[in-house]
Amino acid sequence: MRCCHCSSGGYIVFKECRCGFFIYNYFFPIILISYVYFNAAAVASEVHEDRVQLKLNPRLCTLSKDEPRCKALVRISWTSEAKQSLCLKVVNRPDVNHCWKQNSQGNFGIQLAFKNDLTVELRDSRTQSLVASKTISIVREGEYRHRRRHPWDLFQ
Repeated sequence: MRCCHCSSGGYIVFKECRCGFFIYNYFFPIILISYVYFNAAAVASEVHEDRVQLKLNPRLCTLSKDEPRCKALVRISWTSEAKQSLCLKVVNRPDVNHCWKQNSQGNFGIQLAFKNDLTVELRDSRTQSLVASKTISIVREGEYRHRRRHPWDLFQ
């Protein structure tokens, strides 16, 4: 075994002096793996740009104490970079079902009455896989009200 001085400034212990061998066998794979990793990350970010953007209006429904359910005209719109065949579905409402074939955008409006949060989904019409989902939340009057106390009142 010999100790060789490489032009990179370090010493390597081998049977013979092979600085190029060291750089090629140890640093090249690291550089190659880094290149593949960062290139894959760039491709993945391009794939995410094709995702569907789903918008709901209203996003929130407020009810007074005496109102049993929310009644609203729900407007749904979606956009996508690529044309897709999608179906709009409302969870627990089989009567709401609207599909688009090979479109890059879509709009739909429907009058709905609901007691609990309403979840709207866009699904691929062929595979039924979930593409996008949004929820209209219900807030009832008095749910989030807290009794305010006077900080100077020691007996309350």
